[in-house]
Amino acid sequence: MQGLLDRFPYYLSVFDEQTPFRRAGQLELHVATLQLRAKRGSASSAIDDQDFLKSLYGALQAWGIGRRGSILVPFDQFSERLWAQRSAFSSLDGQMIDDPKLDVGRVVAAVRLLVDTLGIVENKAPLVAHSKAIHHILPDLVAPIDRAYTRPFFGWYPNQFQAGQRVAVEEVLRAYHHIAVGVGGLGEHMNGGWRTARSKLLDNAVVGYCLAHDLKRG
Repeated sequence: MQGLLDRFPYYLSVFDEQTPFRRAGQLELHVATLQLRAKRGSASSAIDDQDFLKSLYGALQAWGIGRRGSILVPFDQFSERLWAQRSAFSSLDGQMIDDPKLDVGRVVAAVRLLVDTLGIVENKAPLVAHSKAIHHILPDLVAPIDRAYTRPFFGWYPNQFQAGQRVAVEEVLRAYHHIAVGVGGLGEHMNGGWRTARSKLLDNAVVGYCLAHDLKRG
């Protein structure tokens, strides 16, 4: 973590040059969804908007949710389950991961509850899918979490990651807050492409670190 903090711009540049996220529509749908989220102005307004929900549903599919072992619920259920969590999202709206005064403990508890109860996938371990959905609704606070890069960066064994997802939420949020505050001026690094939000910058840097140091997902 300290190594990433010390060379944060470098690892962002590694990600930019070697990004592995090249699936058709992956970037375009992500950007379109975040643009709709910004246009709606609040998490609750975005969740109330069918255009945003359809864009988010497509973005998650482009990000691999609903493939292989991941089962994304039908769109009507997807919408209903997000609507049911409007108050939970509203309680976190406007908070930013790089705020030195962020109440990280409260954020951890709220995000854990969302990960546990969102219900947009029929997976035994929903952290990856749910974190990607939450990221698009709270893009400056919650980063997407995945098995390919987040897991090896934090040194979790596959079974440990699968079984300890509540622990993973806390570890990631606390680490990312530490890095974000340490970097300072996180928003200054957003300049197009995959540099779309504060939390996505942190995810990009983690992926860049894994690519630079050949950390594998095995």
